[in-house]
Amino acid sequence: MVYKSMELSKAQISTSVTIDKAHRIAYWDITKSVAIFCVVWGHCLQNMTTNTGYLWSDGLSQLIYSFHMPLFMVISGYFAFGSLSRPIGITLKKKILQLIVPSISWFIIISLLAMTLHRDFSVERLRHILFTLPHSFWFLKALFLCYIIALAGVWLMRWHKWSVLLFVMIIFCLGEVLNFSSTISMLPFFIAGLLLHIHEKKISSHQNWIVVCCLLIFTSMFILWEGNEYNIYQNPFKHSWGGYKVLLIRTIIGLSGSIIVLWTIKMLSILAKGNSIVMHASKLGTMTLGIYCAQVIFAEGLLKSTAIQTLDLLSRLPEILHHIAYNYVITLAAAILTILLCVFVIGFLKRFKFTRIIFLGEQL
Repeated sequence: MVYKSMELSKAQISTSVTIDKAHRIAYWDITKSVAIFCVVWGHCLQNMTTNTGYLWSDGLSQLIYSFHMPLFMVISGYFAFGSLSRPIGITLKKKILQLIVPSISWFIIISLLAMTLHRDFSVERLRHILFTLPHSFWFLKALFLCYIIALAGVWLMRWHKWSVLLFVMIIFCLGEVLNFSSTISMLPFFIAGLLLHIHEKKISSHQNWIVVCCLLIFTSMFILWEGNEYNIYQNPFKHSWGGYKVLLIRTIIGLSGSIIVLWTIKMLSILAKGNSIVMHASKLGTMTLGIYCAQVIFAEGLLKSTAIQTLDLLSRLPEILHHIAYNYVITLAAAILTILLCVFVIGFLKRFKFTRIIFLGEQL
């Protein structure tokens, strides 16, 4: 059934894209805007404090990190449908240019900036840069690997529809080997997005009940969510009962949280159709790759020292006020400022064909 759905003609793909095109694009772009804002805000919460354990002990941080990257992967899986229907070679070439090239280009620029600011051009520094290159911008690399796995699965289904089950078992058994850039942890969300596209009409007809169930699941399971135990950064996938439990919990909470956000934004975009804020948010959603890469310079670099100095000035405040000031004033303002600076940088990069290709992954 899935394979038949993937075997669409070019005319069918074109028709499905053009149905209510303006509304669909606006709705998904707004969702991407919310997702990228959560990413930037989460990075501000993580980096603008000297307390290294703050991220996994703060409720707001744990809420954001429970669903923001799964949401991005669900969105990516949804839009992967068309790419998986094309020849494998064309799709791989497109995704290398769209995902891998920008991740390398931004890493080189950011590394050169860091070396210049710290005046450190030592051999040890260069070794560190080469070591961290494969792990930089991990989401883009995880997404690329998800595409490769999905393409392999589609190719196998040409031989026999049940062969994909054997393929899934092999991928799962090799999970620890293939978990580069948290790929195995992100793969369920990519598949969920793909299935959402394939069965969109059926899901939409029951969306209210699905959202209610997801809300109950997310609320109840968030009580069990401990960032230091379930996050993908400190807890990579492992073949053990504990590893299966961690993968299951973060998959369920990430998927249920993503569905809630998707439904909420869909309803709000319908109610606020034509609103100028919605239009700006929709435009921001077309810049997510550039923002994801460029925000490292600001949220994780230039603005960090300023935020820490501001916090020092507020250190005499009672703990609760200090907490509110950090979460909802300083880091929130820093996130908004970071987004604005990133938009400015992207606007500059869009002026030149070469920079649009290597930094923004655009296909010209």
